Amino acid sequence: MPKKPQLQEIKKCQQSFKHFCRYLKLIDKQGDLVTFKPNKAQKAFYQELDKNPWTYCLKARQLGMSTAIAARYFWKVLFTPNYKIAVIAHTSSAAKNIFEIYTRFYKSLPKFLKFKTEASSVNELKFFHGGSIKVSSAGSAAFRGSTFNSLHLSELCYYTDLQKTISAIFQTATDDAEIIIETTANGLNSGYKFWVEQNGFNKFFLPWWFDKGYASTSPTTKTTWEMDYQRAHKLTNKQIGWVRYAIDTKCGGDINIFNQEYPATAEIAFITSGTNFFNTLYKSVVRPGKDGLIIYQEPVQYRSYIIGVDTASGDPEGDYSAAVVIDASHERQIEVVATHYVRKPMIEFSKDVLDLALKYDALVTVESNSYGLAVLEYLQTHAYPHLYRRASYDKLGDKYIEKLGYNTNMATRPLMLAKLQEWTNKKWLKPVCNRIKYEINSFVYNEKGKAEAAPGQHDDLIFAIGLALMGIDQVYAHQQAIELKHRPTNIADMIKWEMATGKKYADCVDDFDNSDLEDKLSEVIPSF
Repeated sequence: MPKKPQLQEIKKCQQSFKHFCRYLKLIDKQGDLVTFKPNKAQKAFYQELDKNPWTYCLKARQLGMSTAIAARYFWKVLFTPNYKIAVIAHTSSAAKNIFEIYTRFYKSLPKFLKFKTEASSVNELKFFHGGSIKVSSAGSAAFRGSTFNSLHLSELCYYTDLQKTISAIFQTATDDAEIIIETTANGLNSGYKFWVEQNGFNKFFLPWWFDKGYASTSPTTKTTWEMDYQRAHKLTNKQIGWVRYAIDTKCGGDINIFNQEYPATAEIAFITSGTNFFNTLYKSVVRPGKDGLIIYQEPVQYRSYIIGVDTASGDPEGDYSAAVVIDASHERQIEVVATHYVRKPMIEFSKDVLDLALKYDALVTVESNSYGLAVLEYLQTHAYPHLYRRASYDKLGDKYIEKLGYNTNMATRPLMLAKLQEWTNKKWLKPVCNRIKYEINSFVYNEKGKAEAAPGQHDDLIFAIGLALMGIDQVYAHQQAIELKHRPTNIADMIKWEMATGKKYADCVDDFDNSDLEDKLSEVIPSF
């Protein structure tokens, strides 16, 4: 039986988490056993928890969030009968490391606070009063069939199947459960989607400079990038000195790696933490919930348009069918004027493509693989004339034959993506559409070096706009056909034509063979 002063101390610890922390021990960065004293980042985190029991903390590395959460949960379970806590880590080794934090807390307690445990195991700490802490990996079934008062999801962005894990673990939470997510970013994957969604969680970002240990000798001179970075984030000279040190010694001189490991903003954390295919990335872009057709510019007379078409099966849970309309009238100034992004049966999507093609009088580049053949057949059946064509060698006939559509295969896919990458990085292409920008941000190299959408994301618009760009090689002939079809017949139309095409009509009259207009032009333009 504890003595009276000890009973009073137990009561003070039960009533005050801050007071209780003096009994918690941890291993610091130098490897020493020290008393837990919340740092700036941990104090800010505790303040956020007071706002909302559901908190999603995105953070830079090594700010001590796992320790901060463990301290709070250990206090709760120690002094609350039947209070149960589940901790979900992204790997088994990470689960082991977190569990060691809890066991160290317990072993370091003075005897009068070391309440009796029972039936503890390699991943669970159970107290005599029914309270418990269970730690396991995201892929484990250890939590199935249980109920928990608090959940800690550690490194959520690294879960292999985030949706499955969340749907399973959230079912174990009581109605008034506290749920804490803490993670570093891992590209624009499902963790990013969970961050930008309206899902009831308080979103809280912790930049690297919340750790006061990140300071070094002030540099005598600074690069332009260092000055801009310091000004943007209001850093001290010692902090910018540490930035230089970290980039040189911890990040191999690579600023992108520094931004990934030590992000300054949530956007930078997510965008730079994946190996992106494009250099041009768009900040603060979230995927709009709206599907369907979006028109950014109505068709303009005399301009040349191309539609890229990437067709899916129409499965309500599968990929999207996508069409992108670009204005290809001016070389190196390609603009997206419309996008169509939808899950619907192929016959309905084919009709949508035909309607778009007729609206813009566009050259249509359809991927001729698999489902795209249905779109090509529909366009042919309705006698649409402006279709992308390719030459294919017929070995049996020893001749080249013409085929419709763009065949995407192991040889042509990299060519198409390389073109899209170049035109995007050099800003020859203006995506305009936030749906395209979002896909550009989340288009990454996988672990095998193949460019594709990040896990949980889509790349249908990426390939649609890539197909549109492949049509540029054939747009000149299409453009001539459009110009001949809609050639000017008066001065007003001539001016419209010049404004739309960026050419001088006088340089093209031979192509049109329009002697009547030549005579009219000579009347108003003596030098003609």
